[in-house]
Amino acid sequence: MTQFPKVICLILSCMVMTLSLLQAKEPVTTNASRLAKVRPLLSDEMSDPEMRLADAADKFKNPKQEFGHRLKAAESGNSMAAFMVAPKYEVTDPAQALKWYLASANAGNPAAQYYLAATSAGKLLSDAERHHWLLTLAERKDLRDTSELGWQVQAMVDVGHQFLEGCGTQKNLPEAVRWFRAGAVEGYDNAHGALARCLLHGIGVPRDEVEAYVQRQLYLKNKDRVRREDEPEFEELKKKLTPKQLADAGTRMREVTRQIDLRWKNLRSVGIVDNTSFICDPLPTDWPTDFAIITAYTVYSQNGLPTTPAQNVEADKALEDELRSAGYRIHRINGWKWNEVEAHSRYLEPGWGVQLDVPRAAGVGRRYGQKKVFAVSAGRLALVDCTDGLAEDRGKVYFFPPDIR
Repeated sequence: MTQFPKVICLILSCMVMTLSLLQAKEPVTTNASRLAKVRPLLSDEMSDPEMRLADAADKFKNPKQEFGHRLKAAESGNSMAAFMVAPKYEVTDPAQALKWYLASANAGNPAAQYYLAATSAGKLLSDAERHHWLLTLAERKDLRDTSELGWQVQAMVDVGHQFLEGCGTQKNLPEAVRWFRAGAVEGYDNAHGALARCLLHGIGVPRDEVEAYVQRQLYLKNKDRVRREDEPEFEELKKKLTPKQLADAGTRMREVTRQIDLRWKNLRSVGIVDNTSFICDPLPTDWPTDFAIITAYTVYSQNGLPTTPAQNVEADKALEDELRSAGYRIHRINGWKWNEVEAHSRYLEPGWGVQLDVPRAAGVGRRYGQKKVFAVSAGRLALVDCTDGLAEDRGKVYFFPPDIR
């Protein structure tokens, strides 16, 4: 009898451990929309000391050290680090990748919420769970940056297809059309394409040939994404429309395009070239067409040691004070780097837009330890070498992310 209490305690301990393990395996346990309201700012997460060390290792091509620092940041609760760590496990350990995607998604990271439905790790979830995450992302109201909204509009279209096919949820054609319209309002070409098919065939919505033609033409703006099997039926539709209907369609297209342009220009993005974008509050209407973009942030200090977040913040403040004291008009512009192939290669770097010519911008950059600065002239971006002042043209600055327009 004296052993009986010990046996009971042992049994209870085992039950608690079992319940803990079961809960740990549950893939969907948190309302990401609620957590998103209190999630850390991206800039704060990217300035985490471990993330800065990871950026330094990435710059000097040391993937092992980079991953180690990102993993430490992820283990401490950094949602962006968790998102960057997850792809490393996609092939070798999908369950581990899923763990980190879930950690990031539950913290409100929109990219992770989308990846749960779009990657091999997400295949470990049920159709209903993938639908949950896409719908969570599609319904969010707290996203403001174009980099985050890009994930949301893709989720809108994917949710539409789920309702269209009854995948992970009950089949609901009107609801599918509603989500295709939501994505089309944001200017996402795949949303235009899906909505055009629904309008042409009367799927979940009354048949409307003119509007179907309008949506199809908006989709065709990106020729690389044309679905060749759709072309004959839309070519036939074009032949059926009267001159007046085609004129009305042209008017409608111009109005839709204008509304989309206004929508995105009011968001926090200046533009994007290649895989580098510049995020900020909308530029003032009287902002000059020629200006420079300069940052004081560095990865390594002059003594060769990794620069700490505090040192970068101090350098940024010094740059701001210098430009303001000299009487220059400045505007906060953050550099944003994104690599679609390797999701871990992503970072945010604060900078300043200032009306400086190329030689002066290069000189300021040199004083703050920069190898390159950016110069914008008449809508084109150049990368300026701070050593010799030579500028390399990088092309037109687009005011929309490439996955949107």
